Amino acid sequence: IKSSAASDVYKRQKQMLYIDTNDQTPLKANVYTTSGALVHSSCYNSSSIVSPLSSLKPGIYIIEILQGEKRYHSKISL
Repeated sequence: IKSSAASDVYKRQKQMLYIDTNDQTPLKANVYTTSGALVHSSCYNSSSIVSPLSSLKPGIYIIEILQGEKRYHSKISL
């Protein structure tokens, strides 16, 4: 995800989701399977967050970031 509100969303080692935004607006991060099932959801009041995804099985997931009226999507592989 590249935009002025959500500049980076990515996965690193140890199944952690890192979200770094340029906006101080609270955000909600949802993680979905490719079939659309919600498997993780968290709300944050910070512009830079780290969220563990260790409970998820290896596979491809869709990350949805909701920030104010804005919505962003990205695909990750664990």
